[in-house]
Amino acid sequence: MRQPGPPLSAVIDDHGELMPASAASAAGRAPRAGRRGRIDTALFAESLAALLDAGLPVLDALHTLGQRAASPAMAALVAELDRSLREGLALSAALAQHRDVFGDVIVALVQSAERTSNLGESLGRYAADLRAQQAMRRRVLGSALYPAVVVSVGVLVIGFLLAYVVPRFAEMVLSSGVKVSPASRMLLTLSAAMHQSQGITLAILLALAAAPALLFGTARGRALAGRWLGRIPAWGRTVREYHLARFFSSAALLLRGGLPVLRTIELAADTLHGDDRVRIQGVLRRLSAGQDLAGALTAEGIDDHLVIRLVEVGQRSGTLGPQFQRVATLLELEVSRRIDWATRLFEPLLMLAIGVAIGTIVVLMYVPILELATAIE
Repeated sequence: MRQPGPPLSAVIDDHGELMPASAASAAGRAPRAGRRGRIDTALFAESLAALLDAGLPVLDALHTLGQRAASPAMAALVAELDRSLREGLALSAALAQHRDVFGDVIVALVQSAERTSNLGESLGRYAADLRAQQAMRRRVLGSALYPAVVVSVGVLVIGFLLAYVVPRFAEMVLSSGVKVSPASRMLLTLSAAMHQSQGITLAILLALAAAPALLFGTARGRALAGRWLGRIPAWGRTVREYHLARFFSSAALLLRGGLPVLRTIELAADTLHGDDRVRIQGVLRRLSAGQDLAGALTAEGIDDHLVIRLVEVGQRSGTLGPQFQRVATLLELEVSRRIDWATRLFEPLLMLAIGVAIGTIVVLMYVPILELATAIE
């Protein structure tokens, strides 16, 4: 979307989904494995779809999945689903008992597919959509992770220079009585102090080296990183467009699965947070009151002209699902464009800043040495 909206803090939740930091502790649409361990729902849907398309009944397909499950957690989950089906539950009802793993979208899709006998096709579309979202999520995450790693490496190099290289010259220069600049004296004094406290210095350097893993490897760390990153307007807009792309992609998937528009918007709204989710709740109220979707989106502030025009076309031609997918594709392209632009711009600037910092240390270190050599001559 071209309207910038407010900055949005983004983190990666325990299941790898990108979500706002303000919602990091809340239950979201993304499935969480909990005590089961991580479960790849895309792999589950892909495998089950392939077996169903091959002509196997649902029970036989689940039994086969259980025999070649990718993990003990997956095997235990498939066994519970198999038991529920043997007790007489439909697959959608069995999946609904594990919403914390699968989420509401796949449950609604399966429930609709059970009425139309295209379960394998619906699961295949769900898996393809989820894989596409995961690929985009990795791009967004990578755009934040790479600079963090570069900064950590740069800080380690600078710390090594200050703690172990500069001190070899600091004592000689400071005790020689040679006049040095205030900047050089400050650098030499700092390096000497760091060298004397080697244990503390080493601990700080190791903590800095582990910072990317701590920030992006835990929910609390991702929440903290999300708050910091959310203050960067360009990053906030990119994450917002990523979430909107997920919203329209999920809505397109649900519409193609046969769900009504109101229920589709309600389920897809779980991919949004903050102001955009409030806007979609307003859209739902307007739809319930009888207003058309394009008018409701415009009235609630989701008024990008391209999006509204595509929605209007979809309403008139009965192709709302494909038009939603086009909107999602356009937003994903915009997110990719922003990431590519930021990468081409920011990475050289980051490397330049680190190079300037290291070069400054080297210059401040060698100028007093040259002055000392001149004085000796």
